[in-house]
Amino acid sequence: MYKYLREYIDNNEFKLTLLNERVNILNYDKLIQINDKEMVIAIKDKKIVITGNNLAISKLLDRELLITGNINVIEVKNG
Repeated sequence: MYKYLREYIDNNEFKLTLLNERVNILNYDKLIQINDKEMVIAIKDKKIVITGNNLAISKLLDRELLITGNINVIEVKNG
């Protein structure tokens, strides 16, 4: 059990989970843009662009982010 807990704690891999009107992001680098229509998140050498309506940050932790709202598009862009 300790092994699995240590792997969870030490895991630095980016992970995006799309749920009903929610996006959970783990291990992001920084937030670049925040508004109710578009959110841009930096991950290493990429940017995640989430567009929609009534977007809001429901959870903001050191390495975890939960965005809620009417999500229309999620794009991954270089740079």
